[in-house]
Amino acid sequence: MDKKKKALIQDYKKTFGSEHGKRVYEDLMRECRANGTAHDVDNTNHTFVMAGMREVAIRIKNMREYIFLKKEPKKAKVEEQPIVT
Repeated sequence: MDKKKKALIQDYKKTFGSEHGKRVYEDLMRECRANGTAHDVDNTNHTFVMAGMREVAIRIKNMREYIFLKKEPKKAKVEEQPIVT
């Protein structure tokens, strides 16, 4: 593992390893719908914004699991949604 990746892992540990970081992490997971859907049948633009927020939350979740639970990071799965016209 190179120095840059090691430094990034240390940054994640410092950021999300404290009690403050855990509270922020939980808030991000909830507000960015990391465990739900980003789809809004009434507003396509909102769907795109929420999908971007969800993608970032999943990145943080995967890195946190990799660091604290030793799970290999995985890419976010793109949910199949019906196309609303």
